[in-house]
Amino acid sequence: MGTLFISSYIVLWVVVISLSFLMLLVYRQFGLVYLKTAEGVSRGGLKIGNTVPDLSFNTTFDNEIKLSQYKDPVVLLFTSPSCGPCKKLLSNLNDLIIEFPKLNIVVFSIDSKKEDTLPTLRCPVIALEDRKLFEEVFKGEVTPFGFLLDENRKVVSKGVINDNNSIKFLFDTSRKKDLKEVMEQQTAV
Repeated sequence: MGTLFISSYIVLWVVVISLSFLMLLVYRQFGLVYLKTAEGVSRGGLKIGNTVPDLSFNTTFDNEIKLSQYKDPVVLLFTSPSCGPCKKLLSNLNDLIIEFPKLNIVVFSIDSKKEDTLPTLRCPVIALEDRKLFEEVFKGEVTPFGFLLDENRKVVSKGVINDNNSIKFLFDTSRKKDLKEVMEQQTAV
C-alpha cells in the first residue's frame, strides 16, 4: 500500500509540473501572437515624448532637408519597396497630400536605392539603403510605420500606418485633436 501511495504521489507531481510547463508555453505563445498585432507592434519605436535628433538627408531629387526646418507637425513615414501594405499606402498618399496641402510628410524608403523610389510622390522621399537608421535611431521593427513629430521634433504619436486613415489617426491619438484642426491652425497663421 505504501509503495502505491508514493508512486501515485510522484506521478501526480510529474503531471502537475508538466502542466505548469505547458501553461508557460501557452502564455509565451499568446505573447508572441500579441507582439504581431498592430497594438503590439505600435509599442515598438521611439517612445512618445522622446526627441528625434536633428538629422539631415538628401531626398531622391538631391534636395537637402533637415528635420528642424519643419516648424509645424511632421509625419515621418517608413516604408519598404518589398512591403505590400507600403505599396498600397504610397499609391494613395498623394490623395491625402492634395486634401491637406500643408501637411508635412517625409517618406523614408528602407532597403532601396534612389532610383527605386516613387518619383511621383508630392512629398520628400529619402532612400535608405539599409535598415540601420530605422532600427538604431527610430527603434523601428516593421514597415509601414509612422511617427508624428511636433515642432520641437518630439514624438507625439506613432504606429503602424496601413492607409491614409492611419495617418489621420496619428493626429487623433496625439495631443492634437484632429488632422483637419491642425491644418486649419496652420492656415490661420
